[in-house]
This record gives sequence, structure tokens and C-alpha cells, in this order.
Amino acid sequence: LARLAAVERTGLRPLPPGGALVLTDVTSPLLGERGAAAVFGPQKGASPEQVAELETGLARWAAVVGDARAGAGVGTGVGTAGARASDGAAPGVGVGAGAGAAAGAGAAEMLGAGAAGGTGFGLLVWGATLAPGADAVAGALGVPAAVRGASVVVTGEGRFDSQSAAGKVPGYLAALAADAGAQAMLVAGLIEAPTTAFTIAVSLTDLAGGREGATRDAAAWLERAGARLAASYRPDEGGTTL
Repeated sequence: LARLAAVERTGLRPLPPGGALVLTDVTSPLLGERGAAAVFGPQKGASPEQVAELETGLARWAAVVGDARAGAGVGTGVGTAGARASDGAAPGVGVGAGAGAAAGAGAAEMLGAGAAGGTGFGLLVWGATLAPGADAVAGALGVPAAVRGASVVVTGEGRFDSQSAAGKVPGYLAALAADAGAQAMLVAGLIEAPTTAFTIAVSLTDLAGGREGATRDAAAWLERAGARLAASYRPDEGGTTL
């Protein structure tokens, strides 16, 4: 990608009638310290040098795509996605007619452009609209209404890290619970980020004394974690991390 000189767009499949709505599991942009290379590269085993190389390639890709879109007279815009999220329309971002020259850079900065290693950016350039998946799926399932009637909201994730608050389910549910005055509780296989949004957070790895033990008998450790959550519940109490 760092040696990319031009982008041939004539073979792109046209958008379906009514456009394309794509749900993303993170709100990361394409570039920068919260971007695809910086966040997902280390998760996949990339060294700092490789992360820098990936960032350079993605930046070149965005710049070349921006030049191509400028030549075609196409720019960026922000819109509203066509699906419901929470209790209203799902907020989305997309590209449309407009400023042309800023198209690549503008799309690269949009929420969700860094999803799936930068696939979100490619879909934006194609003309799709991106929307946070947690909001849309929760809205379709009636989760916001259920949370409003709850005292406790329990959520979980394999690994709770810095991306968990960037559009993933645990962060979304914690915010929803806070708005509803409910206590949010978390169970995760591994916890690598602050859990201040939760009244209690339990790591299976910590309970089992290591990752191997947690994965070998996950059901038993999940049961213990559930018992910890139940025992911790006290109305109107503050947070604890175990």
C-alpha cells in the first residue's frame, strides 16, 4: 500500500437501490493512535515497526483514494442510517457529493473507518453508510426498553480492552445502564482496560489463576464469576473490581 500510485474504481459494483448500510463493531477511524494499525495491529501480533509500516500504507491508501475521488468530483458527507438504533434512527456516516479533494482524508477520519482493519474505509469510499452495530442490534432486540426496567445489567466479552468502550457491546450497555440508573456488571475472560463504568468486573483469568486454567474449564469459572456478581449486588453502592 505504501507504494500505491493510483486506484482504479471503474469496476466497482454499484450500490444496491436505497444504498448500503453497514454495521460496525468498533468506532475506530482509519488512521492515528485510535486507528486500525495502532489498535488492531498489536492484537494480531504486529511489532511496533510493523504497526508504523501499516500506518504508512493505510495513509497512502487514503491519500490516493482521495485524489481519485477528487478527480471524479465526489466528496464526503454525514447522514443518518436507514436502520433503527436504540429508540431512534441509527446515526451513520457516509460519502456523497461534495468537497471532492477531502474525500479520502475525510472518510479516513469517520467513525468506523478503521473497523475490520480498515474495511470500513473501503466501504465508505464505495458509498456505504456506517452505523454502530451495538446500537442497531440492541434497538432491534428491544434492549434499551429492557434496561430501563432493570436494576442490574450483566454483560461480557472474551477480552475487555481499550476497544471495548469504542462501540462494542460492553461499553454500549454500560452507558445505557448509567442512563437508566442501573448497575452494570462485567465478566470477561481477560481484563486489560479500566472498568470504572461497571460496579463490579470479574476476570476469569484472574479467578482461575491464569489463562490456561480459565479456558480449560470456562463453564466452572463462569459459574463462580456469576456468584461473585450476585454476592456483590447492593442497591445504590459504588464500584468494585475483582
